[in-house]
Amino acid sequence: MMITESAQNGFAAIHRQSIEDTLQPVNDSHQWDIQSLPSAERIQAKEFIILTICSFTFRLFTTLHFSYDPNTVEYVADVLKIPATDVTKEKFYDCLKESSNMYCGAVKRTLSNVCSHSGMSTPDILGQQSYLFFENLKYEYEQHSVAVSQKTFSLFFGLYVCPYRELEFEASAMLKHDSSQGEVELF
Repeated sequence: MMITESAQNGFAAIHRQSIEDTLQPVNDSHQWDIQSLPSAERIQAKEFIILTICSFTFRLFTTLHFSYDPNTVEYVADVLKIPATDVTKEKFYDCLKESSNMYCGAVKRTLSNVCSHSGMSTPDILGQQSYLFFENLKYEYEQHSVAVSQKTFSLFFGLYVCPYRELEFEASAMLKHDSSQGEVELF
């Protein structure tokens, strides 16, 4: 199995664009600095949400890492446009699941140009200790980023690709899409 350099560059670009698309709805209250991370070792979070995209040619996992803390609760309150005191645990996790859905959905939408037959799972929340078993997924490519808000808040994003055969594509034409397509209303 192999992922060509062109496809690796494509996955990196798709990863970055999908993060930007996910964070766009809350740009009014948060200015984001998105940075690539050399490895998952720098992820500082207590939980993560995982989703899967499967096709005939690959299996892909996306992750959104976070911690249940006052800064993250404030972020969720900003997204939901409610006071932080009204953010219940259910609202907190539902909001972050939807953010994870948006990120994975943006990846899937972009990849549909090269792989039209793919399916996406529903989000699952896992403790960070489960991340120790990710090597068992046998992925051949990984990409990590952190989105840092000026409000001292960070979200960590991951993308992992397990190819079933050689993957080759150019992402430049695929990334020129309207990010408003497929928007999901948060409630």
